[in-house]
Amino acid sequence: MNPYRLVLLTLLSLLLVVACSIKRSSVTGGLSPIVMHPDQWGYIDQSGTIVINPQFWHASVFFEDLAAASPDGKKFGYIDKSGNFVMNPQFDETRPFSEGLAAVVIGPKLGFVDKLGSWL
Repeated sequence: MNPYRLVLLTLLSLLLVVACSIKRSSVTGGLSPIVMHPDQWGYIDQSGTIVINPQFWHASVFFEDLAAASPDGKKFGYIDKSGNFVMNPQFDETRPFSEGLAAVVIGPKLGFVDKLGSWL
């Protein structure tokens, strides 16, 4: 990826995050990512109980009830707190949701999606 695009994507996502005050509970949604094996990420709740079985190549922290995850390390989508993809893995890069939007990249296309996966 072009380093300038990565910087732009990072700056755009930072603007979204800085634009609002986020409490830790809304960031994590009460779930934390864990890695059981190098390519098996899942989630535990605050008591340490596994609530989403390790099944992802990579998984991020929940923001606004959605987390970016990749089943194969090639494309990323967004999952809900049940571990179901609400946006199929299609993105090359993802950033966390903030105020209902997330910065994403598909090939040369850089932009924002809402929680339904619609481009803005």
